[in-house]
Amino acid sequence: MTKTIFGKKLLMIATMTVLVTGLMFAATLDDAEAKKAKTGEHKLKCKSIGSFFPPTAAGVFSSSEGKCSAGLSKVSIATISGIIEGAPDDGCWTLFSLGDDFAIGKKGFIMLTSTGIQCFKNESGDYLTDDPGTNFCVTGDPTSAFTSEVIGTYEISVGLVKDTPVIGGEGDFVSKANHCDSEAPYGNSFTTKLEGTIVFPG
Repeated sequence: MTKTIFGKKLLMIATMTVLVTGLMFAATLDDAEAKKAKTGEHKLKCKSIGSFFPPTAAGVFSSSEGKCSAGLSKVSIATISGIIEGAPDDGCWTLFSLGDDFAIGKKGFIMLTSTGIQCFKNESGDYLTDDPGTNFCVTGDPTSAFTSEVIGTYEISVGLVKDTPVIGGEGDFVSKANHCDSEAPYGNSFTTKLEGTIVFPG
């Protein structure tokens, strides 16, 4: 009986030792991966959906919610953009950051600037050949803007992800806007896909 109990105790101790050793090994791998993911240049991908206010003298303010890779996870994004109408072509605007835009969440943040070209389409999906001005969402008017697409680039200035500084990064983004939707997410809603790099020290 004593041998059986003693044998069971040895088995339990051996099993616990294997489990603890396994957990320690897994934790070591996780730590190594975490450190590796925060060193040097890495890929950054973000997807978001949001809305923006009509242009004012102060610019265009937009806000969105999304998810980014590289350890950022869920983020809230805010931008304030200036506009150059009719550039580079009629029917398009140039958008540019008036200051630092940001993406922030529980695991960190990045600050960045961007510039892009926004071109407008009418109700039929044809590109406008003239500046829409304030002519939006007029049914039956081929010169009225209903949707648009922004193609541009971004550049990261600073940030912090899981206590690790961010020192740079750059890439491209595409935003698609619906200016006239009467259902959720409603007019002036947009989706954005961003892809490029994020740079950590080292």
